[in-house]
Amino acid sequence: MALFVGAIPAAGSAIAVAIAYAQEMRFSKHPEQFGQGAIEGVVAPEAANSSSIGGTMIPMMTLGVPGDAITAVLMGSLLIHGLRPGPMLFAENPQMVSSIYAGFLIALFLTLIIGLLLMRWLPLILRIPSHVLLIGIALLCVVGAYAIRNSMADVYIMLFFGALGYLLHLLSLPSAPLAFGLILGPLLEENLRRSLILGRGSWDMFLNSPIAMSLLALSIFAIVLPFIAPLWVRFKSDLQRLKVPFDNPIR
Repeated sequence: MALFVGAIPAAGSAIAVAIAYAQEMRFSKHPEQFGQGAIEGVVAPEAANSSSIGGTMIPMMTLGVPGDAITAVLMGSLLIHGLRPGPMLFAENPQMVSSIYAGFLIALFLTLIIGLLLMRWLPLILRIPSHVLLIGIALLCVVGAYAIRNSMADVYIMLFFGALGYLLHLLSLPSAPLAFGLILGPLLEENLRRSLILGRGSWDMFLNSPIAMSLLALSIFAIVLPFIAPLWVRFKSDLQRLKVPFDNPIR
């Protein structure tokens, strides 16, 4: 599933991770443990993140539409070397396309080998005292926020939302929806603007295409399903309670 999500133009790994986390929480027998260190909440998004990388290469190489930051950097590297991603890239530089896919195949096997070799040693990181580990993570967050645009404003925004996340934790409110909104919000706005430009400002393009209508119906169904599912379960339980037992039929 993550591979197909990554192949959607401008979707990328962020959406694949969000879908994997949401679906894993939905089908888990203990959804209350998510956000408290449940291993399923870590494994599923990471697996989706790794699985979507191959899919993100499809729209970037064929359409010139990067799906995430990684493919955007790769696309920029290709442009620097005079290679413009798109349909003509396969016709004009087939050797380059083949070398890129061969490099990904080699990286896949190297990732597997390195992961198996370090599998026994990486868990030792958990033995680091929590206060030392948290300080290191905080420093990496500050450096990463500053390195994006070399602006302290990004650091202040990161600290603000970190404090907001801690406040949500104290109030026992899930912070995952807020994180998903921050990640997927810019993608939604960017692709909405692109769609309106292609449609010359008209919203009818979202209703005229069967594919768009199907995706819109699936989105509405996904939003409404969490509200309908408890009512359906309650209805089934009430129906079972009202059934007349036939274990001792009247003769």
